[in-house]
Parts: sequence; structure tokens; C-alpha cells
Amino acid sequence: FVGEHLFGPYRPMNASGLVLGNPPEQPFQTYSHCVMPNGLVTSFIDSVPTEGEDYRIGGTEAPTVRILLKGDRSFVQEEYDYGYIPAMKDVQLS
Repeated sequence: FVGEHLFGPYRPMNASGLVLGNPPEQPFQTYSHCVMPNGLVTSFIDSVPTEGEDYRIGGTEAPTVRILLKGDRSFVQEEYDYGYIPAMKDVQLS
């Protein structure tokens, strides 16, 4: 939710409250998202996509994505490898 002031009024991001979701064809793909100060989001994934109709079960890190927050909208800006977490020694928190 976003608002102009600390005490609101608030409105949901993207008009739905959903900032980052799974693709419709894989609704249970990722969960447990962690947003880093640099806008990268890492998630947990239960099954790793494979070729064909097979799938491999075994929890691991999902592909990391960078989200861009602009007003009351969010966008996936980039996608990185599975479990990509860069060193954040130069991250400045504002």
C-alpha cells in the first residue's frame, strides 16, 4: 500500500495490492520473497523448471529479480540467475 502521508489515506500498489506475482501458468512458482535495499528480490522455489512435462522437486532459491517502484506501480526491471545475491558493501540506505 502507498500513501502521501504516514497516516494515509493509503491505496493498494498496482490497484490490487500485488507487487510481485507468479506467472498465471505457474501460480505456485515462488514464495517467501525478500526485498533487499538495492531493489533486488530473492524468493524460494519448490520445483525447478525442466524441459517437457517433467519437473524436479527440491527447494532452492528462485531467480532473483530487480523491481522498480514508481508511484503506486511496480515493475520487474531485470531478471538474474537462481539465487543471485550480490555483495552490498556499497549500498547506501536512504
